Amino acid sequence: TNNVEDYLRPLVTDLNNVLDKGISIQNKHINISVRVFIADSPARAFIKGVAYFNAANGCIKCKIIGKRDTKSRRMFFEGVAPAREDAEFRRGDYEIGHQKRPTPLLDIKRFDIIKGISTSDDLHLLHIGITKKCLKGFADGGLAPFPKWTLEEREEISNILVQTKLPSEINRAMRPLKYLVYWKGAEF
Repeated sequence: TNNVEDYLRPLVTDLNNVLDKGISIQNKHINISVRVFIADSPARAFIKGVAYFNAANGCIKCKIIGKRDTKSRRMFFEGVAPAREDAEFRRGDYEIGHQKRPTPLLDIKRFDIIKGISTSDDLHLLHIGITKKCLKGFADGGLAPFPKWTLEEREEISNILVQTKLPSEINRAMRPLKYLVYWKGAEF
């Protein structure tokens, strides 16, 4: 569903109840606070109600405006920009280009909408980013001075990947190295 209200309102209601009352475990009262939400880039944009990371106003932490490179068809961000602020977000100061729709997360008590949503998900930064680039470099020889993997090495690694049994929660099977350019996050 695209309705963030339906998706998040029950969580916000429950969180505020726990934030107010705390919890008891074995007759011991424990106060709870929300430190941070961790989500991948599309999920962060969805729950926060903002532009996606690849939009000109897509940075969730600062006010930098991206530029589109028409040749590579990519958005890039250069320079340093002022940080976004919780109070400005709550007032709707970022509506032009950044804020797309309201989010129930603004109703969480004592929660900073800017600092409380992490930008460092390991799936995109490490696994799809660094790991995939390294595998491609070893497989096609683009990581000089490291040698390109031989055909036998690539076949052996591919066989190991294909035989790897993933948990039932992951709906896709591992694919051999010849499909590396098409790998998604579930391969990691």
